[in-house]
Amino acid sequence: MKTALFTLKVGAGTLTQFQGDAADVHVEVSAGDKVEYPTLDGNVASNVEPESYALVMRAGQDYTATGLARYLWANNGLVADIVVNAFGATAVPGAATPAIKGQVVLTAVAYGGEVGTFAEFEVTLPFVAKPTLATT
Repeated sequence: MKTALFTLKVGAGTLTQFQGDAADVHVEVSAGDKVEYPTLDGNVASNVEPESYALVMRAGQDYTATGLARYLWANNGLVADIVVNAFGATAVPGAATPAIKGQVVLTAVAYGGEVGTFAEFEVTLPFVAKPTLATT
């Protein structure tokens, strides 16, 4: 991936692009846990829980008025619309250039760090529901 589109929007707010803040943004899918319940008759009832989805990112700690870290801090706990298109910042969702769209719960991120190092944060934001692979 050379460039990507990465946007967030809380409620009726403005759609804001943050690809200039982040070095890594991707969706992780985790398989659901298998739950087994042995019964007195010697059988075992089992159920597989649904998979979960999360937006994982690594970015610089930009706490200026337009920075991603500041945005996450200010909107901690709120649900945001997310669009990620790994086909480029100007790519339009289509059959050959699909984007991920969904809603995530925002969380505040680290502030500060070790002297002499670049201040970064890593965060995992859970999706509210399975995101869609948008082609339009």
